[in-house]
Amino acid sequence: MAEPSPPRPPKKRCTIYVDAFNWYFGIFQHRPAWKWLNVQSLFEALRLDEDVVAVKFFSALVEPAKHVSTRRDRQKRYLKALGTLPKVKIILGKSITAWA
Repeated sequence: MAEPSPPRPPKKRCTIYVDAFNWYFGIFQHRPAWKWLNVQSLFEALRLDEDVVAVKFFSALVEPAKHVSTRRDRQKRYLKALGTLPKVKIILGKSITAWA
């Protein structure tokens, strides 16, 4: 009878931090088809040797001073879709329009 293989050590846990501004301008402007990519699955596929426990997506709403904004409406729709993924947490901050 063959010896059982030793138990595998547990995977290291990791949290992914995404800067949404750089994510948008680094990816979506060049590859718009990736917009609806499942970011949770992407990072799990990239980190096969680790257990991705969370994907923290940091953003700020665009055009916050405007009463009506189609850009902001699209952004909210995208963030809402991301928020349906169980490991994705959306963290909203405030954008800086000019450096002091």
